[in-house]
Amino acid sequence: MEESIIHDVVVVGAGLSGLRTSSLLKDENISVLLLEAQDRVGGRTDSVKIDNYNWDLGGQWVGPTQYRINELVKDCNQTTFPQQQKGKKVMEINGTHARYTSLIPPIGLGAVIECQLVVWRLDYLSRDLDVTQPWNWKHAEHYDSISMRDWMEDHMYFETSKKLIYISILAVFSAEPKDISVLFAMTYFKSAGGVSKTIEVEGGAQQDRIYGSSHNISNILSKKLLIPSAIKIEHDYKTKDIIRTTTRNIKTNEECVYLSKYLVLTVPPNIADTIVYQPELPTIRRQLTKSTKMGKVIKFIIFYQDCWWRDLGFSGEVVSDRPSISFCYDGSFEDGSKSSIIGFFEGDYAIEWGKKSELERKNEAMAFIYQSFSDDRAFSPTNYLERNWASNPWSNGGYGCIMGPHDYSNYGKALREPIGNIHFAGTETATEWAGYMEGALQSAERVSNEIIPKFNSNYKPQLKTNLNGHSNNLNFLNYLIMISSMVLIVILIFYNLLI
Repeated sequence: MEESIIHDVVVVGAGLSGLRTSSLLKDENISVLLLEAQDRVGGRTDSVKIDNYNWDLGGQWVGPTQYRINELVKDCNQTTFPQQQKGKKVMEINGTHARYTSLIPPIGLGAVIECQLVVWRLDYLSRDLDVTQPWNWKHAEHYDSISMRDWMEDHMYFETSKKLIYISILAVFSAEPKDISVLFAMTYFKSAGGVSKTIEVEGGAQQDRIYGSSHNISNILSKKLLIPSAIKIEHDYKTKDIIRTTTRNIKTNEECVYLSKYLVLTVPPNIADTIVYQPELPTIRRQLTKSTKMGKVIKFIIFYQDCWWRDLGFSGEVVSDRPSISFCYDGSFEDGSKSSIIGFFEGDYAIEWGKKSELERKNEAMAFIYQSFSDDRAFSPTNYLERNWASNPWSNGGYGCIMGPHDYSNYGKALREPIGNIHFAGTETATEWAGYMEGALQSAERVSNEIIPKFNSNYKPQLKTNLNGHSNNLNFLNYLIMISSMVLIVILIFYNLLI
């Protein structure tokens, strides 16, 4: 069946980027058809209702410098609350559990210093890296030829600090350091404002949660789009073929054919690779989509009668190098209601544990929590939820695509570059907070600014940016000041030990 209507724009993918793109285009009186293969909106955000509350099984946290998602939360009449941090944290390294309350992890003075120097060094090395075109950086070829694993082996001495940085990489990318090029990691970190922004809670990407779930933001956006009937959302329409002509894209799915003047693909690159293009897209774009891999993650939420770990003085935050769960947070509300722990199997561990049964993963989660907090109540949950994102054929993993050695410098420039009347969005294409909900929204702004002038010659693109304020734009003086600060900290630590 072929529609007789020629839409101004067809948008593929009703995640945050697709919904926001559709909204921005609609505001300029551009007709939009939004296609989504799943029976829901939200993309890599999703939720399940338990006890009359929507629990996020996908993207969840927001940070204070992610102003787009924070503004959108307010526009949707939703509110945020801080991630619980009060109490003792737990770190498991080599089977030993250490409890601590300070900001400094108990891994030894040398390892602590080395971890901080690694963070600073990555930020300093990328100080003149332009995140909008990292493949043109003078050091691009060099740093893209090295994996994060090899870089860590070459530049780190202490095994404990290597393990802590390894856990941090798992937490940020849901992927192994061996599968990530240093150039890709540097660009990713810099797009967020520096390494610390991605790994920290207070002031970082995990600072706040959204009441009612982050997935609900997509549901609200979807309803707003449908109210004036300005945008039609077709569900369960799987994009199989895109036939390009000089004036329009013909969007084909089984018996349905959609016509449009422009097409916006917001699906991740690895999923875009499953679409057949006629004629074929340029070689560099095909190589890009084939080289990108999605991270692997299994997210779980385990529920309890009460927050018994808080009564024991624990924050609920645990990081671990065990070959299963990498870290967890307190998933409860501020007042202790909705008592729960949120945890993650990531990278190769997610692949291995994904082969096991849900019961085996639940048992591992209980054992993990018991060994962390040393209380038998860990074995008495009231419920257990999980989502293996690798089993979702429309993402094939989470939470974002990664690129290995040699790929980013060779194919990265095809991420955002339009091909005829096909344009690309999605969090992977973002230059601010790539890989996050914020990045999805920024990509929607960028692609809308590409398309709107084609319908309105008087339109002046206004892309908001935080790039100038990013904290990792370090000069040599800043770097020396930080090193001096670290030396002073060491002196103070030794002084306190002696008195």
